[in-house]
Amino acid sequence: MIPTPLYKGPDFEERLREVIDVDEMVAKENEELKDFANKRIPLPSKKLSEKDGDLISKMAMLAKAVEVDELPMFGTDINEEYELDNTLRANLPTEKRILVDEIYKILVFNNMDPETYTINFWSDYFNISPSTIRNVVNYMAYPIFDQKTKKIINILYFKDT
Repeated sequence: MIPTPLYKGPDFEERLREVIDVDEMVAKENEELKDFANKRIPLPSKKLSEKDGDLISKMAMLAKAVEVDELPMFGTDINEEYELDNTLRANLPTEKRILVDEIYKILVFNNMDPETYTINFWSDYFNISPSTIRNVVNYMAYPIFDQKTKKIINILYFKDT
């Protein structure tokens, strides 16, 4: 029984026939089974915990015929430059909004001097209520990595005083 591959691509049957003669293999297996049945010999038992060399060799032959697609890329290349289209902003007012870049600045300044850069300071700066600012920064953290070892040196989080 030959499994039907999920991504078999065009001309799978022809490629499979080029790699192995399936009909000959099936006929050979059937003859072996007939011999066991005619001689009334029980089929040899297989230990399921051990490797089955015969199965591995057959799967290797099948693998030659099956085309495997490249893995899909789920992320994006961080080196690509993106332009933010004005339609994405939807003509929203700039007041009472915080850009993503500003959140990083909030964490950096707050970690440098938590006494000066408090919730009230940022509330006045962005013209947003203190409770909204607190809700935003309480759940934010930003790791800082060492450029050589790629290990985390420090994690910036909002220090509320």
